[in-house]
Amino acid sequence: MAEKRKKISIAEKISIIKEIEANPGMSRVELAKNLKLAPSTLNTIWKNKSSVLEAAEKCGNSKRMRMKPSTYDDMEQVLITWFQQARAANIPINGTILKEKALQIALQLGVENFKASNGWIDKFRQRHGVVYKAECGESGSVDEHTVEQWLKILPTLTAGYELRDIFNADETGVFFNLMPDKTFTFRGENCHGGKKSKERLTVLLCTNADGSEKIKPLIIGKPRNPRCFKHISTFPCKYTSNTKAWMTSEIFLNFLREFDAKMGSAARKVLLFVDRCAAHPPDTSFLRNVKVVFLPPNCTSRLQPLDLGIIHALKLKYRTSLVRKALNAIDQTKPRSQNNSKLKLNILQAMNLIMHSWKEISAETIKNCFKKAGFHEIEMVAPVEEVDTSNELQEFHELVGNNSVSFEDFVRIDDDVATTGVLSVEELTAERTVESENESDSEADDDPVPSYAKAAEGFETFKRFMMAHKLEDTTLSKLSDVEHEMVLIQSRLNRKQTSLLDYFKKL
Repeated sequence: MAEKRKKISIAEKISIIKEIEANPGMSRVELAKNLKLAPSTLNTIWKNKSSVLEAAEKCGNSKRMRMKPSTYDDMEQVLITWFQQARAANIPINGTILKEKALQIALQLGVENFKASNGWIDKFRQRHGVVYKAECGESGSVDEHTVEQWLKILPTLTAGYELRDIFNADETGVFFNLMPDKTFTFRGENCHGGKKSKERLTVLLCTNADGSEKIKPLIIGKPRNPRCFKHISTFPCKYTSNTKAWMTSEIFLNFLREFDAKMGSAARKVLLFVDRCAAHPPDTSFLRNVKVVFLPPNCTSRLQPLDLGIIHALKLKYRTSLVRKALNAIDQTKPRSQNNSKLKLNILQAMNLIMHSWKEISAETIKNCFKKAGFHEIEMVAPVEEVDTSNELQEFHELVGNNSVSFEDFVRIDDDVATTGVLSVEELTAERTVESENESDSEADDDPVPSYAKAAEGFETFKRFMMAHKLEDTTLSKLSDVEHEMVLIQSRLNRKQTSLLDYFKKL
């Protein structure tokens, strides 16, 4: 009688994949022998590596044998997102509550013949690695004893990691179109939704301790497909959306997966420090190259590097750029009251400004903020650098006149804006059933890609303007690089058109 074929769980497949990666010089036949597997089984698992890892991400370190998706996949994806939010917010969940939510979601998604039976709930829990347990959340004010204890254990947590492999990630809200004369309107605004949320973006920033690697910012807005994105193929930052422009557990999990893959491709093992909030799932055991460490509850104002000057530096630079753009626009058109539309940014322009501001933050500023957060292996190189604001203050007061709004108020206006929360079932299902509203701005519905001739003419004008002023050699070099890239793009288009013409001539 033939030996019964052994079934291998997802967790076991993950272990096998790790063994293959840890022994690149060993033959598959030898490795299969050591693992007591048939070589064909080993090769099949390695071939299906991507689907195995994806399944592991969805259901944790599971003992499940199969990776077959659910019949009600859309409904379950909404339900697991809601569950992750509730668990991160320390809301107790049991099977009865999950079944009630499942029925509610199925009704809103129009799922027919669904029954929230005990059999279904058991399989749902197996598929997604769901356990009913409360997680510790944040509460109360800063506890000095907690801070002291954390600073004592921090060297142990970071032992064995170079500074370049220690990261911090955090979200911040940005009123991207805010002009100084509107500051009082937004002061103290938590912006949980409504009209003002359209003026807000949530920005996820991530950097390492020595300032050598600033991850491209992730921007979260309200519109799914802003009109300003039409015909655009290259973006300065990553962009995603939901109905409230909030960070959610699903978005943060996607960020973690991409960050983990990025570190894996560079063969790096890194630490990532994050705070505890509803959008940061407590279970990150599926990550293979990133170890997530949660900061103590309610201590981020003392222990999180990004909160100790890095985010402020970004907003200072962003708002400085806004003031300068406003003054330049005002100088071009009089009277001032008729020029408000030219001061308004669309989301793409805001992303460009955010990325430029992020690049401008020095490694010294980042090192100093990590030092202030207790990473004592970093030497303080200088006082925490912002920028010399004397010119910005003069420009700011020229813009606002006698308005009593201070420049510091203007920079810090969105420091306490909500960047996360628990989305309702209605909001979660809306993400899967309807397109979010388009961005409301003054752009035309159809803004075609400029022709090469028009772009070349405009660039020549731009270049003459720049070269009429004293420039650094590096700036001149960048202008030449851009012009060269523009010519190459057109050359590639010409080659495509020539190939098509040759093809039709042969017919």
